[in-house]
Amino acid sequence: MSTLHISTPPQDLDFDLPSVRQVTLELMTLLNSGDASTQDIIATIRLDPALTGRLLSYANSPFLAPLSTISDLESAVIRIGRNDVKTIFYRTVMRDAFATTDPLLDALMRPIWIHSLAASVALDKLMPVLRPHLTLGEDEQSFISTLGIMHNIGFLVIQHNYPQAFFDFFHSALPQSLDEFQEAERMAFAGLDHGLAGKYVLDHWYFPHCVSDIALNLFPSAHSAPDLLSAIRLSNHLAICADLSFYPSVPENFWIQSIPSTWDLNAIMDLVPGIAQEVGTHLALLQH
Repeated sequence: MSTLHISTPPQDLDFDLPSVRQVTLELMTLLNSGDASTQDIIATIRLDPALTGRLLSYANSPFLAPLSTISDLESAVIRIGRNDVKTIFYRTVMRDAFATTDPLLDALMRPIWIHSLAASVALDKLMPVLRPHLTLGEDEQSFISTLGIMHNIGFLVIQHNYPQAFFDFFHSALPQSLDEFQEAERMAFAGLDHGLAGKYVLDHWYFPHCVSDIALNLFPSAHSAPDLLSAIRLSNHLAICADLSFYPSVPENFWIQSIPSTWDLNAIMDLVPGIAQEVGTHLALLQH
């Protein structure tokens, strides 16, 4: 993947996000590894009551429709499946990371979180449609669901390091066009934008480069892109079409500039109503 030229992170950039606890980092390592046993994952999940509760909620939800109530964590993990446990985990991480008791900050953070969730749901729905057209590496296959929810994590790094500038940017200076968005971020945040901040933190957490490079290169800079990057951009477009995005909606074709001509956009747009409905269900489950 061709990436922007980047330097090392500024020495004073803090990646210790308050909501990301040690047990969260341990679970990241386990879930991102193909070698960790299911029992090791379950034992670590037990240390996180919020995640445990949400997994039980999902296991008993209409998504899985169990014949009887599932009340223990091991049964829930087996019922949900390891890949979907990973998706729920990262959605929980992002939900808690964007949550705040400050109503003014919540008014800024919640739309970013909802957009991230909508893009994640959109990507899940896109995969069955696009998979025959995609050429993906092993790491890309493993991290598709993670990318859907994590590609906007750079906003958390910026808010944590530049809280007042972040508030000012979203409260009064948000660009009206996506063409201007990243440059406006760099002017507001000492040369940093959320893509570069996301690249830094994902590298800091030892995610594979195929994940951190997506965060870095999310905004289109050319009319061609690797398949997975195009799919992530398309998921952002669908979030906007579902009216679940904080991004400006102009230019209208901003996120789909690099979409291959073999992808059937008419069929893809039929997914939009289902995305909006499913996001509402996920929001309710993630509140538990």
